[in-house]
Amino acid sequence: RVAAWCAAYGAPLACLALTAGGRLFASEAAAPQLAMLGAIVWMAAWWVGEVVPLAATALVPLVIFPLLGITSSRVIAKSYFNDTLMLFLGSFVVALAVQKHGLHRRVALNTLALTGSSPRGVLLGCILAPFVLSMWISNTATCAMMVPMALTMARQLCGPTVGGKGAHTEASAGGGDGGGAGGPGAGVNGGVRDEEAGDVPEQTVVCGDSSERSPEAPSKRGGYRSLELDQEGENQGLRANGGSSSGPNGEEKPPRGPEWAAAQERFAKGMVLGVAYAANIGGMATLIGTAPNGMLVGVLQSFTGKELSFATWLAFAVPLCCALVLFLWLYFCYHFTSKAHPPDLEVSQLRTQLRALGPMSWEERTISGVFLVMVFLWLTRHGPLGGWADWFGGMPSDAVASMGAAVVLFLLPTAPPIWWPRGGPLAACLRRARGRPALPRVPSASVRYDVAAAPSEPIVNWEDMKELPWAVVLLMGGGFALSDGIKESGMLESLSGGVVALSHWPSWILPLASAGVVTVVTEVASNTATASIFLPVLVKLDLPYNLMLIPATLACSLAFMLPNATPPNAIVYSTGIIEVKDMLLPGLILNVAGVIFVALWSLTAGHVLF
Repeated sequence: RVAAWCAAYGAPLACLALTAGGRLFASEAAAPQLAMLGAIVWMAAWWVGEVVPLAATALVPLVIFPLLGITSSRVIAKSYFNDTLMLFLGSFVVALAVQKHGLHRRVALNTLALTGSSPRGVLLGCILAPFVLSMWISNTATCAMMVPMALTMARQLCGPTVGGKGAHTEASAGGGDGGGAGGPGAGVNGGVRDEEAGDVPEQTVVCGDSSERSPEAPSKRGGYRSLELDQEGENQGLRANGGSSSGPNGEEKPPRGPEWAAAQERFAKGMVLGVAYAANIGGMATLIGTAPNGMLVGVLQSFTGKELSFATWLAFAVPLCCALVLFLWLYFCYHFTSKAHPPDLEVSQLRTQLRALGPMSWEERTISGVFLVMVFLWLTRHGPLGGWADWFGGMPSDAVASMGAAVVLFLLPTAPPIWWPRGGPLAACLRRARGRPALPRVPSASVRYDVAAAPSEPIVNWEDMKELPWAVVLLMGGGFALSDGIKESGMLESLSGGVVALSHWPSWILPLASAGVVTVVTEVASNTATASIFLPVLVKLDLPYNLMLIPATLACSLAFMLPNATPPNAIVYSTGIIEVKDMLLPGLILNVAGVIFVALWSLTAGHVLF
């Protein structure tokens, strides 16, 4: 209660005290810097304490910066709608189309079906699918879609109570948008320290409508209602067989001992926990995967005028993230599997559900084509021999490709247009290549086109825009506003002079130190808020970017230990199969390994690319 009061009222009072002291006792040049320091204290306290929703705190600079004499409203308002935010907004629209028409589900089922039914193969599928998806769509949406699949397979091992009646029923103390700065039991809206808390509507995160919940359904846990996977499993066609009580022909299996049951439950925890950790890692791989990466682009453009291309970051981050995912899989195979008690796991229902999806629909093919063109434009905008942006004087940025793809999705229909042939040379070649029989010949006078009975809707319409993560857009804008305030107030030069001694440290210590400190902070603070505070200071240091700036950016996503660290962590915690103690040791090992991997890769590949 005292901590919540200090965060809610003490931080604004400290800001006013610093501002008043600067105007009364400091020089004219130092007064705005003290006011900016007070604003940082205010915003950091509200971000960590969740006094108001994260996006609401991000709007504070629009109110206080002009009043404190830091900068004008016209200058600070531009921070909330810049080129980097346009890059993210366009990618959000493409990701929304992928989710709306189920393309991400097809990718996930294909990945899970291809990795096999061995324990290591199942763990690989539960890790690889969210890793790939979270590069391009919200980490929260990826985890909310993958957890029901992983938990349904877990029910086969541990029985139907996994994630259902076995879920914990303690209610969150701060389940609303407010809430205090509590520990793992704090509300997700008031305790999950990540900018993606508003990425997915509640009906996406919660499997099933709350009005249809049974009286025995568990209450909120950590601000997320426990995932009701009975209905979700039926909707997905992934019915569990009740665990290991019956054999393939329905005969009863011999009873197993408590050691076997404990081993199965441990493996089930590994499947579910792997989804959250892989989603966190996957967001690091692309500039649009997570907000701190986008913050890096904006900070570099604002403070140095340099541009970080999508292809450069992809070349740097993808190998690093692949190494982290490989380490995650190897460690989980060691920590969560038992050679003495291997699990009885059957994943044939995944292939059954994949066959039930049928061939790719028109919408899925169209979205896939638009997505591939967008990525191709990102990768070829600049190149050793010149890119397509050079044809236009170098004026287009990566935002042109993402916003162009978004606009195209508003134009393309959800059904083949009137001129699209039902058959033809290309369609015949494709059917022959797939071993399918040719379509029967039709008279020339007959209709050979699929004509919709009514004009089809576009793939994305304006009603869908309500589901975009606008909270992420505002939160990133608040981070950019904070960075611009630091620059406009002159505080950046003072901070840079105060940390000039860091240039005398050994180069191998700097990435370890920056990544380590940021990793500790991001466990309890939003990763965007963490990036907003650290990146503007580090970018002005007279040091190569690969020594402190890049490691700090990547470390903002290394949050594995606590349920309230990120929404993916909170989602798996809300299932009831994961306890806090189950996350502490794997999370600590992944945090330490992540810091080491980031530091080593920044010193080697980062030295070449940055």
